[in-house]
Amino acid sequence: MPVKKVSKEEIIRLSLDVFHRQGYHSTSMSDLARACGLQKGSFYHYFASKEELMQAVLLAVRGYYRKRIFSIIENIEIPVNERLTQVWAAQKNSLSQLNGGCLFGNMALETTNVTADFKEQLRAFFGDWQASLSQLLSEKYPAEQAQAIARRAIMMMEGAAMLARLYEDDDYLEQAFDYLKSYL
Repeated sequence: MPVKKVSKEEIIRLSLDVFHRQGYHSTSMSDLARACGLQKGSFYHYFASKEELMQAVLLAVRGYYRKRIFSIIENIEIPVNERLTQVWAAQKNSLSQLNGGCLFGNMALETTNVTADFKEQLRAFFGDWQASLSQLLSEKYPAEQAQAIARRAIMMMEGAAMLARLYEDDDYLEQAFDYLKSYL
C-alpha cells in the first residue's frame, strides 16, 4: 500500500466514516489505517490508540454540531419554525439509516456498558442537543416545560434513528421530526 502524508484532521474525518459504518468494536486499527492510506505502524504516529482516535472523532463531530447545526437556533432573526426546519435539514442526513444512524447514539449503545472512555463526551453532546432544543422551545414554553419537551424529542429522534436502521426506512425520522415540529 502506498504511504501518503495526511493531517490529523483528515485522519479524524476518514476514521469517522469507518466508525460510523462499522461501529467502534468492529473497527480495527488496520481498517482505520487502510481508510487513511497509511500503514498500520505509521498510524500510531498520529494517535496512540483507537480510543484516543475515537475521542478525537467525538470531539470533532461535537464541535461541528455546535458550530454548524446547534448555532442555527441562536439566530433569533429567523422564525422559530424555520430555525427548527433548518436544524433538521442540516442534521437529518447524519441520522439517516443510509449513513449508519446517529454516531453518538450508536456509540452510547455500543460502548457504555463495556467502557466508560467515551461517556463524558457522549453526555456532553446530548447535553448540547437538549440545551439547544430547550433554547428554541423556550421561546414558546416556560423553561422547565421546554426542557422536558426537548428531552422527549431527543429520545424520540434516537429511537427513530434506531428503527430507521432496523427497518431501512428513514420515514421514522421524518415522523419524529413532525412530532417535534407540532410543538411549535
